[in-house]
Amino acid sequence: MGMDEKPDKDQEEHHLHALREWLERQEYLPQNINDTFLKRFLNCCNNSVETAKGLIDLCFTIRSQTPEIFENRDPLSPSIQNIIKTSDMVPLPNYTDNNYQVFIYRLCDPDPDKFVYADSLKTFFMFSDLRMLTDINLPDGEVPIFDMSGLCLRHISKVSLHLLKKYMQYTQVHNYYFFYSVAN
Repeated sequence: MGMDEKPDKDQEEHHLHALREWLERQEYLPQNINDTFLKRFLNCCNNSVETAKGLIDLCFTIRSQTPEIFENRDPLSPSIQNIIKTSDMVPLPNYTDNNYQVFIYRLCDPDPDKFVYADSLKTFFMFSDLRMLTDINLPDGEVPIFDMSGLCLRHISKVSLHLLKKYMQYTQVHNYYFFYSVAN
């Protein structure tokens, strides 16, 4: 199946069923992964069930190893509300000519005492997961723009190298499979 070809409903159901059966045998992985999420994994893996299995395994393994980012994700919690109030994470409404979506990230309150790196990453991935579940037409890629205005050494000193490493691993996993699907 080519990159631009979409599976028909029967193929899609067959792929979802195959993933669900596989997930049942993977006791260390969550069993309640939303069908829309599974479809996104299949889509970025060029509808290859085997490749999607690898991506699901890798993504959820990293998630389980990083509870600081991927657990306790209540959008109404004070920690998440603090990030929402002190930073902007804005997707621009129009895609580029290459079907990429531009995102602008910035601190709207540069007070370093309000900056919590783990909570920023948590909020970032919460928004990312929400887009994966709700956007009908996902872009072919993303162009992040980080506005560094107001950033100072005190902000940087709050960056956890452990979490930065996990962030990089997680985003590189997604990029690897995206480029895999484009190349094949």
